[in-house]
Amino acid sequence: MDFAWTPEQQALREQARKVATEAVERYGRHNDSWINGFSKEFATEMAAHGWIGMTWPVESGGGGQPAINRLIVGEELITAGAPIAAIWFADRQMGPTLIKYGTPDQQAEFLPGILSGETTWCIGMSEPNAGSDLASLATSARREGDEFVINGQKIWTSFGAQADYCYLICRTSTDGPPHRGISEVIVPMDTPGIEVRPITDMTTNRHFCEVFFTDVRVPVANLVGVEGAAFKQTMAQLEHERGGIDRLVSNRALYEMAAAAPTGRTRSSGSAWPASRPGTASDGSSSPAKCCGRRRPGSRRRRSASAPSTRSRSPSSCSTCWAPRARCGTRSPAASSTPRGTRSWGAPRT
Repeated sequence: MDFAWTPEQQALREQARKVATEAVERYGRHNDSWINGFSKEFATEMAAHGWIGMTWPVESGGGGQPAINRLIVGEELITAGAPIAAIWFADRQMGPTLIKYGTPDQQAEFLPGILSGETTWCIGMSEPNAGSDLASLATSARREGDEFVINGQKIWTSFGAQADYCYLICRTSTDGPPHRGISEVIVPMDTPGIEVRPITDMTTNRHFCEVFFTDVRVPVANLVGVEGAAFKQTMAQLEHERGGIDRLVSNRALYEMAAAAPTGRTRSSGSAWPASRPGTASDGSSSPAKCCGRRRPGSRRRRSASAPSTRSRSPSSCSTCWAPRARCGTRSPAASSTPRGTRSWGAPRT
């Protein structure tokens, strides 16, 4: 089996890397850019490159490409921190879900806007009392003629304030076990009765939102799949959400920046961060290392003069923290010139 990249895949990676670099120059670099970097302009640029719906069937307007090609493009864009969030949810899971479960009319209405990068989607899943346990959600959609009347609240809805559509997971029946009676409905976000409250998290990001539905009316024609039997559809959708390249390379840029940072950085405690593993210089050669800075035994509380410590330091332990030198990072003077690959920790045995 050949695991090497094909010339076409190498060319695709180089192109994606170039586009990502230019996007960061224009829009700035974003950590977790698939959820923090929002740019409608870059979304339309991605569409022009054919990077939305890359793996969708050709008959649905997609590129019909192998999944590895999408992974290549996604890896380069997210690694660089390019702002792809405006289209990521729709490309990753809304489109594939509509292709699998949607009606031909729904596909004709909603897929072109996704593929062109013009429409942004949010996902109405979590609720204040229904996070991981989606079967306990309470947001209701009650039939009245040819409409659903929706009432309830969603939370942690990323881009609820910017989205054109919400792919809503709601309850259309309370009969039977909790996972029954769940349906998926497409809700235009400009429908009367919707209130969106952005949430600012501790990192100052504001993609999370609370979304409140009060007597929101949408056509029954916006039901995706089977009414009351959409729990398995939602589970299939989560396979797209949780199994992609986005969560694997989200913070790669931060990692590479940290790895390339100069030595001399300090922890909040004041002790230095090591350049590499204790006892090893950044070039791989042996060198003395600094103490780890841990407190020595008994130093966490004040001892009275009448109750001195009964512990004594081993000659092979660090004189500052009393830990074995191999654990704290310091090296015995006798071992500092020991060639790599031989025993070099602690005092020499006699």
